[in-house]
Order: sequence, then C-alpha cells, then structure tokens
Amino acid sequence: AKWTRQERDQRICEPPKKLEAADAMAAAEAEASSATAQASESKWNTNDYHWEERDCTGFATDRLRELVVGSEVWRDKKVEGDVLSVTGAELDGYASSCVRKGKTINTFEFTVKVTFEGRRGGGALHATVTYADLVRDGSEDPNAEVTVPVGVVESKASAVSDSNSSLDKDGNVVQTAVPVSSERAMRCSEMLLKLVTKKGEPMLREQIAVVMRELLAK
Repeated sequence: AKWTRQERDQRICEPPKKLEAADAMAAAEAEASSATAQASESKWNTNDYHWEERDCTGFATDRLRELVVGSEVWRDKKVEGDVLSVTGAELDGYASSCVRKGKTINTFEFTVKVTFEGRRGGGALHATVTYADLVRDGSEDPNAEVTVPVGVVESKASAVSDSNSSLDKDGNVVQTAVPVSSERAMRCSEMLLKLVTKKGEPMLREQIAVVMRELLAK
C-alpha cells in the first residue's frame, strides 16, 4: 500500500512536496540574502558561527600598488625625462579577516617598502621609504583612528649624462651627451631627495592608511 503520510518519531508528517518554480526562486533568494548578511564567504558557516579565517594579504599588496605605483611626485614640463615617481611597492607580512560566533576580527602585521626613482639636471636618485611594524591584533578600539608613522628614507645618488639637442645638415634632431660635474649631479640629487621627504613620503602615509582602513572594514 502507498503511504500518503510519513510516520516519524511517533508524529504524522506531511509527505514531501514538490516546489513550484516561484517557490523555488523565493527560497533561493532567501538563501542568497542570508549569505550576503554573513561576513564569511562560506555557505556552510551559517551566521558566521564557526571559526573561519580569510587571507587578505594579496588584497593588501595589490591595493597598495594600485594606489601608489606610478604616482609622480614631480615632473619638469620643459625637460623630457626629468621626473620623480614611485616605481615599486612591497608588503612583507600578513593580513587576515576572521569570524567566530557572529563576530568579525580583522588583523594585520606587515612592513611596507616603497621605491622612488628620478632624475633632474644630470643627477639621479634611487630612494626607498620603509614603514615597519604596522600592526592591528584585534584588541584595539575598532573606531580608533588609523595612523601611520613617518617612514624611514634611504637614498643613493648618482650622475647621468645630460644632453644637448642640435640639428644635423639634413635637419634631423641629434642628441649629444654632455658630461655632468659631480657637484652639479649631487646638488640635483639632493633636490630630488627633498621632494621625496617633503611630498612623496606624506603621500605614502595617506595611501597606506587607506589600505589599513579598508582591511579593517573587510
């Protein structure tokens, strides 16, 4: 005989019903809405109850490079090639977002090193700015202001050949290398270093703070 009802735990239950298309869609939307409300990305971790950790180090590194690499601190509009800009950024450490019993804990500990390269009037500069021990362990006030300490600047100056433009007998532009005195090269490199210290380094602090705030909000 066919059973029209099911007996379970001494209770009479209605047999399973086939969901209509509209009912199935409503159930899927409800499930998606519930998943969106969770901080974790796992469907199995209902209401973020279980401990789950997500690595955010890649996000932090990519975001840092997006914000600073290629940024120009200075450019001479009259002399092509005389420019000071950010050419690289590295993040050494970790960043993670954890959930447990409905609570989100975002932590990070890393060092940031950013590279500047530039040239001006026969002087060249390679400089790095380091920001060490940028740490949040989850015990701080989540509403506390994010601050980045002043970075440590290291630099190496060098001389590059200057050039003069002239026309040859056929009217073509010819670039002729002109030696640059070490005194002039050093003076120009010092000007570039001042630009790194006065303009470049404060700009980096602002952008690193942006990355830190975004990590704490994930």
